[in-house]
This record gives sequence, structure tokens and C-alpha cells, in this order.
Amino acid sequence: AGTAFRGGVPMIGENIGEVVNWVAGLGILADYARLRCVGCSAGVYPAMRTGRRIGAELTVGLIGRFPSERHLAALVKMHVGSWLSHMRRRGARVLLVHSTAVSRDVTFSKRLRWLTGASYLGIESPGRPSEHNVMPPLLANAELGHFLKRTLFAPIDSALFARQRSIGHLRYPL
Repeated sequence: AGTAFRGGVPMIGENIGEVVNWVAGLGILADYARLRCVGCSAGVYPAMRTGRRIGAELTVGLIGRFPSERHLAALVKMHVGSWLSHMRRRGARVLLVHSTAVSRDVTFSKRLRWLTGASYLGIESPGRPSEHNVMPPLLANAELGHFLKRTLFAPIDSALFARQRSIGHLRYPL
């Protein structure tokens, strides 16, 4: 019920910090000239921490949000963890993507943008149902390729990543 990895990942780590350290310790990462990370929904937080820890040139957070049923102390810890991660590695680029029609996702992106220097991209889809996950409608309407070219696979010098805290919008249908 959406809680599968909140207690860590079996045989890797018992919490997000241990999992991030495990990924960062993978020797194979040194074989790559450039690294990018991606996380979806509640996975945006660990993706941001991992991306910064491994020196990824870009981390894309798709439709991020912190789980709603968490206790206040856990939410504060996630916010502080995001800020500390940013302070340690200020050069890391982070792009937060959200549906402009889902207020909880917009709030998450704005809050994390303020804490971490991330850029954000609002996805506008007038005439389509408002969903937390922007990916299925893009896939169903053959727009996912365009979206990925503009985000995860975009050149690091593209306008969206040119400076931290940039704001962009994509409107679908194209």
C-alpha cells in the first residue's frame, strides 16, 4: 500500500541514508563520465540525496511529494535533510516536475525549490483529468518522448538548467 521501501531496501540499508551510502559506494559509478538520477513521487527525496552524494550532473524529481501520513518530526527531518544535502553540494542541479493542477505537488515543488535551489517545471494539461502522476497521460498520448527530451535527457546547458531556481512550463497536448 505505497509503503514498500520506507524502511529501507532489504540487504542494502535499513533507511534512506544507508541506501544512499550503498549506491554511492558502487564502484561501477566511476566508469561513467556523467550520471543522472530520477525519482518519482515519494522517491524524489532519496533521488535528490543520492544524486547529490554521487555527483550526478542532474537529478529529476517527477511529481514529488512527501507522504501525507508521516508524522511532523519525520517531515521536518526530510526537509532538513534536503536542505543539508543542498548546502553540502550546491553545484548539483535538480529539476522538480509537477502537474500544475495538483496543488499538493505544486506546494512540494515550491517548498523544495526554496530549500534546495532546485528548478521546477510545471506540466499543464488543460482538458485532461488532474492526476498526481503526469506520466501515464503523456504515454497514452504519445508525448512521453517529447517530455523526456526536455527533462531527463536534455542537455545540461539547456535553458531549464542554465541557472538554479529556474521555472518552466510545458503544455500538453502539444
